Amino acid sequence: MTDLPDLPDLPDLPERVQSALRAYREEVLRWNASFSLISRIDTEIRLAELVEESLSTYETLRDVVLSRPGMSRHALHYVDLGSGAGIPGLVWHLLASETGCGERVWEASTLVEPRHKRAWFLERAIQVMNLRDIRVGEDQWGARSALRAEMAPGAVTGLISLKALHLTDDEVIAGWRRYRGDADVSRDSLVICRFRKRDDVLGDSLRRKLGLPVAGLTESSTGPWAHLYPVGADRPWGLLVSVHSDL
Repeated sequence: MTDLPDLPDLPDLPERVQSALRAYREEVLRWNASFSLISRIDTEIRLAELVEESLSTYETLRDVVLSRPGMSRHALHYVDLGSGAGIPGLVWHLLASETGCGERVWEASTLVEPRHKRAWFLERAIQVMNLRDIRVGEDQWGARSALRAEMAPGAVTGLISLKALHLTDDEVIAGWRRYRGDADVSRDSLVICRFRKRDDVLGDSLRRKLGLPVAGLTESSTGPWAHLYPVGADRPWGLLVSVHSDL
């Protein structure tokens, strides 16, 4: 079994985080043949890459995106859509719980996964990683979903990640409104994170395809905006972030 990858951008991971990641890796390798959680070709190498990508993108999210002036300071409620093997959902939640998310409060997390076997795996992974304030929603995201938020009343910042699920921003926002049930979402904000290649171009075609805000990132950005952040030195990753304030 390979060691965890070197993480030059996050050199001081607490032992609690490293231990949970080792437990997670063992579970993926144990169940991958049955559930097809990740590629069956070079599984250990691919898993190490996915974990490293999740770690690096969380660092960018925490230190670059969420720390920007003008970003909502409401408590974060995290939802990982189409969670599958739990990338990045389990890793992001682990890091938020153990290393924090700046000055913000990380309220809770939900992993949305409609496939029963993978939802079962996520529940098991949560147990073996000893994670708290996280649940699995075995459901779809959107108009037909019966999944409802479990959070304190009042405005929140919804953090949504999509690793492999292809939804437009409008579809993500509509799903958030349904997820929040009868709550007043008018003061909520959404930070939607997609995983792309760092050399992708955030042009008109991609904006139309994903329904991204027309506005790009500027020093004074306060309304809806979108930006593609390169992630990790000499790595091929990018984090595409779109932000919608005051829904």
